[in-house]
Formats: sequence, structure tokens, C-alpha cells
Amino acid sequence: MVGVVVVVVLTAVVDPFTTTTFTLLGTDVQLPAANISVVHYVTSVVQCAAVANRAGAVTFCTSGSAQVGVKCSLGAPGAPPPATLTPTVTPGLQNLVWAAPPTAAAGSNSTSNSTTATCYTLTTAPCATSDNGKMYLHPTNCSRFLQCSVGTVYDMPCGIGTNFFLSLQGCGFPGSLPEPCSC
Repeated sequence: MVGVVVVVVLTAVVDPFTTTTFTLLGTDVQLPAANISVVHYVTSVVQCAAVANRAGAVTFCTSGSAQVGVKCSLGAPGAPPPATLTPTVTPGLQNLVWAAPPTAAAGSNSTSNSTTATCYTLTTAPCATSDNGKMYLHPTNCSRFLQCSVGTVYDMPCGIGTNFFLSLQGCGFPGSLPEPCSC
């Protein structure tokens, strides 16, 4: 009997300078609960890969479908893939675990919030052509952020009940990351 190995590759391009390739580690398995740092609900596996790349996560697990929504569970930023994966049986849904080489995630341009993060206002945030799309901490409100677009800085809201996290370059539920959300 001849064994066949199939490798599925998914590439996340967050911006023209950051690309991470994730390889499918297993189907009908999940990351162990202890390895999951945050869960997002997105519309596709590709969107989950982009979120993982921005967060610096080397592994992520998806379940669901575009019709019902995709649960996107991220591994801890920079943590290697777990040695064992948890088997799952979810009728009608396939669970997939993806991983990237640790050096790919480490090379991403994600940053984390810290007490030394530079705080900007609408008038002081950098917003040259090269800064287009960049997001910054809001100086006073965790549920808002500043975003540069075509030379202008905008004060943007997060979704209801969520806060902006610099390491995600997006919004998430409070307590989902161990970092402060504003200056």
C-alpha cells in the first residue's frame, strides 16, 4: 500500500510587505484549549489567517463555514505548534489546524501595546503616504482607534463591546489579550 500525503498551503498577505504561509496540520482536530489565546468570528479561513498573521500567531484553528461564519481560534503569539492536537467531531463542520514556521510570524510587523507605546492624537499621528492604513492607539478611549488614510488621520470606532489592540491591529473583546488598550 502506498501512502499519500497532501499538503495544503494558505498564504496570508496583510500588506505588501508582510506575507506568512500557513500549512494545514490536521483536519477534524482542534488546538488544545490551553494553547488558544483569543477567538474571533470571521467570514473565511483566509481572513482568519490574516488576523493570525497580524497577531503574530504561529498556529490557528478554524471551524465553521462561510455560510454560518468561521470560528477563528489563535494560538499564543510566537508559540510553536502543540505536539498533540485534540480530535473533534462536529457534525456538518470541519475543524482545521494551520501552522506557520515560527520565523515567519516572528518576522511580521505586529507590535504589542505597552506602557512605552507612542500615543498620538488626530493632529500628531504620522500619516504620510507610507503610513496609509496604519492604526494607532486612541489617546483616551479603549473602544476607539486612530487610522491613517490618504494623508488624513481618522478617529474610528470598534464594534460594540470591543476594544482596540495594537498587536492585532484591530478590535477584540476586553481581556482577550494581556495588554493595555489605550495610552
